Amino acid sequence: MNKNLHTEDTIIEIGKAIPFSQYCAFFEDTTGNPLSGWEFQPWLNTQAGKTLKEAASAYCQAAERKSTEELLSEDRFTIISDADKALIRAFNSEMEALGYDFDGGIGDGYRWGRYMILYTKTGTKSKKGIARIYIREQPLFKVIFAQYL
Repeated sequence: MNKNLHTEDTIIEIGKAIPFSQYCAFFEDTTGNPLSGWEFQPWLNTQAGKTLKEAASAYCQAAERKSTEELLSEDRFTIISDADKALIRAFNSEMEALGYDFDGGIGDGYRWGRYMILYTKTGTKSKKGIARIYIREQPLFKVIFAQYL
């Protein structure tokens, strides 16, 4: 663990005493992987108020590639009704048939919702988002749009 951070029980406070670079170093030490600051910083902002241990667990869980069924059965997705889960499964199947997928992870929705499913073209280095589903609690909000299909 990085010496500059107190403990795994340290609460993440953005813009406070611990600089972003130290958070980044902690997660690189914990995961064993280098992090891209432009992807990591927005994600870290969504973890404010959590302990480093909780955030590291969430980060590692989000990094695993899982099937749609595995993801939708996680406790964090109990906010999604069975009907909406069926819609997500059907949409996912259609996107896969067209050569797109969500890369096995459901990320943070930032301002648009609590979570986001982002579909990109499979087998390409450039990961331009082609469709998104935003998930939020009351009411559940789905935005499905396609760009340049």
